[in-house]
Amino acid sequence: MLWDVLNFAATLGIAYYAYDNYVAKVKLEKVIKQTTAINTKAMQQQQQLFANARQKHLQDMMKVARASHRATFKMGVHIAMLRKQLIDAGVEPVEADKALEEYRQSVQAKSANGVEYLWLDSSSPYKSLMPHVRDYRGGTALEKEDPTE
Repeated sequence: MLWDVLNFAATLGIAYYAYDNYVAKVKLEKVIKQTTAINTKAMQQQQQLFANARQKHLQDMMKVARASHRATFKMGVHIAMLRKQLIDAGVEPVEADKALEEYRQSVQAKSANGVEYLWLDSSSPYKSLMPHVRDYRGGTALEKEDPTE
């Protein structure tokens, strides 16, 4: 009889222990699912933020490249106008080869933080005549009417 009571108590203890483990397992699985859902959502938000930042960076780079291309082309138009003035005045314009040779001799370059800086050597006779690229980037009344922008 005592043996039966002890056997029943042991079985009851094991059953309670098994039930308690099952309840704890279910609670932990629920917490894991919730945590996984939260982490997945946070990761998706981070991926979206990264994609948005990358897209904005690409758009900014394209905007800078477009502005630089336009300024370069405006400089080219200005050079063409000056060459035409020289030809109309009976003066032969300097050829591109001579300009490239002057570039090799007088232009100094320095790179810092991924940016290349160029400037004319102070001994160059063209230093005071060199326009600044900002002069071709806009701001005048005529520039505001530019249909290409």
